[in-house]
Amino acid sequence: MTTSRVITIAVMIASFSMSAAASPTSIGVFFDTDATDCDTSVLPYWPFNVYVSAVLGTDVAGSGIRGATFSVDGLADIVRSITPNPAAFIAVGDPATPYGCDILFSVCMTGEGPRRVVPLYTIECFSTESISPRTVSVQRTSRPCDACCRFAPCVMLCDAVLTLVSVRGSQALINNGSCTVGVQASTWTTVKSLFTANTVLQPPAPRSGKR
Repeated sequence: MTTSRVITIAVMIASFSMSAAASPTSIGVFFDTDATDCDTSVLPYWPFNVYVSAVLGTDVAGSGIRGATFSVDGLADIVRSITPNPAAFIAVGDPATPYGCDILFSVCMTGEGPRRVVPLYTIECFSTESISPRTVSVQRTSRPCDACCRFAPCVMLCDAVLTLVSVRGSQALINNGSCTVGVQASTWTTVKSLFTANTVLQPPAPRSGKR
């Protein structure tokens, strides 16, 4: 095994060993205010709410956020009414379009409940037709913006300069089966199998007759 491969696998092992203790901040779509329900089934003429919330983790955004920039994909063909968190100081744009939205709070939001949820938007949905099975996901915005938010959803930290930090965007399912809230980390078994596969000794190459 080459030295570079050993180093790469060592880094992977360290990363996965830390994943149990560390959890990244994310922005997700949910069907409850506690950010614990990520799937629902709906019928025509059946109104339902989609809650877009930030779930604070143990990373740099874990101490609190002042705002967020993101878009939500998967609701464009559903009649909707969008209400930002009443605590927001500024809320511009439409999260359910590719251009997305910006929401800003006047104080640092440190989250509510055991999952440390920061409510961002409530999207009231309604359709007179059957809603096709779909995945609704939080993504970056498609408009020109700060380089950080050009590639992923962002949150704004509570520091003096309101630093923008990229975060995960999670998914939810409508008429599309069930899901479990949370990040599914790779297991040690996966890493171990990779390590084992790469440490199998290879037979030496045939040596030529010349010395």
